[in-house]
Amino acid sequence: MDQARLRLPKVLGLVAAASMVAGTVIGTGVFKKATVLATNLPDVTWIISIWLLVGFFAFIGGLSFAEAVSRHPQAGGNQGILTVAYGPIWGFLWGWTDFWIIRSASIAALVTIFVDALVDLTSWAVGDVSVTGRVVIASVILIIMGSIQIFGVGLGGKIMVTVTTVKLLFLALLAIVPWVALAFPASASSVANLASKNPEFTGGFSNMSAHLGTAILAVLWAYHGWGNIAPISEEVKDPGRNIPLALLLGIGAVATLYVLVNLGYHLVMPLEEIRTIPSGHVAATEVFRKLLGSAGVLLASLAIICSVFGALSGNLLAGPRLPFAMARAGQAPAFLAYLHPVWKTPIVAIVGLVIWSILLIWIGLFTTTLGSLTVPVWGEIKVPSGGDLFDWLTNFAMFGSVVFETLGIVAILRLRRLQPLWDGYRCPLFPLPSLLYLALPIFLLSNMVTQQTTEVILGTLFSLAGVTVYFACGFNRAKPLTDLGDILAIDGRSPQSQAGSA
Repeated sequence: MDQARLRLPKVLGLVAAASMVAGTVIGTGVFKKATVLATNLPDVTWIISIWLLVGFFAFIGGLSFAEAVSRHPQAGGNQGILTVAYGPIWGFLWGWTDFWIIRSASIAALVTIFVDALVDLTSWAVGDVSVTGRVVIASVILIIMGSIQIFGVGLGGKIMVTVTTVKLLFLALLAIVPWVALAFPASASSVANLASKNPEFTGGFSNMSAHLGTAILAVLWAYHGWGNIAPISEEVKDPGRNIPLALLLGIGAVATLYVLVNLGYHLVMPLEEIRTIPSGHVAATEVFRKLLGSAGVLLASLAIICSVFGALSGNLLAGPRLPFAMARAGQAPAFLAYLHPVWKTPIVAIVGLVIWSILLIWIGLFTTTLGSLTVPVWGEIKVPSGGDLFDWLTNFAMFGSVVFETLGIVAILRLRRLQPLWDGYRCPLFPLPSLLYLALPIFLLSNMVTQQTTEVILGTLFSLAGVTVYFACGFNRAKPLTDLGDILAIDGRSPQSQAGSA
């Protein structure tokens, strides 16, 4: 197969890459997780400290991850990094988990949230829409957005720049308006709200750890997504410079806004009020409702729709690059490596991810409304009627996400031994950032074993199923569609310049 046809064109500059980082990170977490933190932490100081702490870990993780991605800017992202650092089975397991659960479930969940917000915004004109109708709308939206990605990563990158700009402006408003409102005595803003408190931690260290673990996991979800720079890294111009800058600028901007936005929340609403926000409502909308009335609700709804759209677009932009890269490496069916002859996008991988995400939405519809299902021979199977399948999928997938993303972040500990003669970006203070970062996943995973035991067991079993598929389908013996020299070539450098590569 012609190797040139399997290379993605470099069309993304620094602004588009940084927008990809910030745009995929800012989704629903900063709007929806305020209630979780208010429920589990005793006061605003604790809440802001957790946002700063996880932001710090994201930053030092970005310092390490940037070097790994800069060394191997290819469409598979973590899949390629884990393959080089630890062996092909680890790259396959990341791709297996990401495609079937993490990425597709996230896309399915995001599009349903998008539709819910859209229906709420237009309810005055069209009234309520049935659950089945919402699923149909979600499916159509995914088809349209997937089609946009087929027409070129350049177009997708421009959309990300536009949407991310709108999201950042809204978050800036959300951070600033509560402080401006302090100048008006009749406004809802009050510095006294910052002193509101919950009961202190009780029950000893184990109970405190459980509450902290839940809060940190919630904030980690809000920061989740900055690693999406990896799957599009092959399409970034001057990756040795732009990838580290994109990660650091994107994470830095997001962390700053997150802290300021949460301070804004607590200026307007005391802790106990945020803790009791009804299900289906978010802190951002309630804050703008109190400050600006119905106009504020409209503004917040539009901004949240835009925010979810950006996260959805980013996932649809990055997600298909992984099955494309796996097929190119011989770890998935070869047709997934097909590039459109005109638009140079992995069209089959895009279509495949969209179809599977749509199927997950319909599976969610049936399993959450049937109550039970009778299967021949097996008998009656109880399903969680009225539950949220997508939240459940995302929760149990976080176990695999924490494991495999951590492996990618600390991969430079091995890559530096494999490839000592590297003249691109190097993580400062190495290996301190990588070693410090390990404290976060170690704490989370140990906490999940006791607090989210079901998710840990299911995540482990799913990974073991991936191991079975890997050997049963002969992927351990698969021959890549391109040779090692083509995969490792970076901006025209020869494989020899990657000295030390196995």
